[in-house]
Amino acid sequence: MQYAFAHQGRPRGIVKFIPIFLAVLVVAFGYAAYMVIQKEVTVVVDGVATHVKTFKTDVGSVLEEKNIKLYPKDLVKPELTTQIADGQVINITRAFKVSVHADGKQIDVLTIPATVQSVLSQAHIVLGKKDLVEPSLSAFVDKKTAEITVNRITEEFITQTQPVAFRTEKKDDATLERGIRRIVQQGKDGVKEETIKITYKDGKKIRREIVSTSVIKEPVSQIVAYGVLQFASRGGQRFEFDRALVVRASAYTHTGYRTSLGTNPKVGTVAVDPSVIPLGSKLYIEGYGFGRAEDTGGAIKGNCIDLFLESEREARRWGRRSVKIYVLN
Repeated sequence: MQYAFAHQGRPRGIVKFIPIFLAVLVVAFGYAAYMVIQKEVTVVVDGVATHVKTFKTDVGSVLEEKNIKLYPKDLVKPELTTQIADGQVINITRAFKVSVHADGKQIDVLTIPATVQSVLSQAHIVLGKKDLVEPSLSAFVDKKTAEITVNRITEEFITQTQPVAFRTEKKDDATLERGIRRIVQQGKDGVKEETIKITYKDGKKIRREIVSTSVIKEPVSQIVAYGVLQFASRGGQRFEFDRALVVRASAYTHTGYRTSLGTNPKVGTVAVDPSVIPLGSKLYIEGYGFGRAEDTGGAIKGNCIDLFLESEREARRWGRRSVKIYVLN
C-alpha cells in the first residue's frame, strides 16, 4: 500500500512545474519575436552615420520616429516608401544653395551635388554657343561652390571700306638734272572692303578684329622721274654740278653789314638756308649767273635764297620768282 501511494504522488509534483515552464516559454518566444521585429538601421546624413534601432517598417517612418527632418530637394536613398530590413542603410544628401549670376540677375538654386550644367538646367539658363561659364560645365558643384557665373558672348559682323595706299615707283630720267624730279604718273589710292568681327561680353565690346579683306579697286602707282644729268651749259660755259633744285629767289642790296662768312656783299653773293645749301657752296642761278653761298637771313628758310644786287632799283625789279639753281661740284 505504501508503495502505491508513493507512486501516485510523483505526477502531482510535475504538475506544479507546468505553469512555470509555460511562463518561461512565453517569455522566450516573446523575446525571440522582439528580436525579430526590432531592426538596426544606419542613417547617413552627408557622410555622417548614426545607428538606430526601430520597429518601423519603412524608411519614411524611421526618419519621422528619429526626428530627422527632410527639406526641399534633399535626396533620400532608398525612397521613403521602401520597406526596411535589419542592417538597412539610409542615405540622406542635403541640398544646398548655389547662386547663379547671368543676364544681370542672381538666381539661387537648391541642389544636391551635381555638375554645373545640371545646376544651370535647374535654373532654366539656356546657353549660347559662345557663352563662357565659370566653373566649367563639367565641373562638379558641392557646398564649397558658392557661385556660378555665366558671361554672354555675342558677335557682330560689319563691313567697311578703307583706302589702299598707292606705291611710288622711281625711274631715272636722262632729260632731267640730278636733284630734279617730276611726277610722270599721279598715284591714286585703291579701295578695299574689310569684314570686321566685333565681340561683346555681357553687352560690352571686348574685341574688334578684321576677319577678311578684299580689294574692290586696285591702286594706281605713282611714277616719279629722277634726273641723272650732271652737266649743264650756260652762257657758253659748261659746268658739272652736284644737284639742281628749284627755289624761291628774292633780292637785296647794300645793308652796311658783312656776310655770314665775313665778306663784303657783292654781285654773286647769295644768302641761303645752310641746312639746304651749305655756306661756301658755288652756285649757278638761272637769270642771275654764277654765285657763292656766303650769307644767311632770318627770312631765308628751306628752298629760299636772297640774291645780292648793286641797287635797290635792281632788287625791286627782280622781286620774287621761282628759279632753278645748280649746286656746283
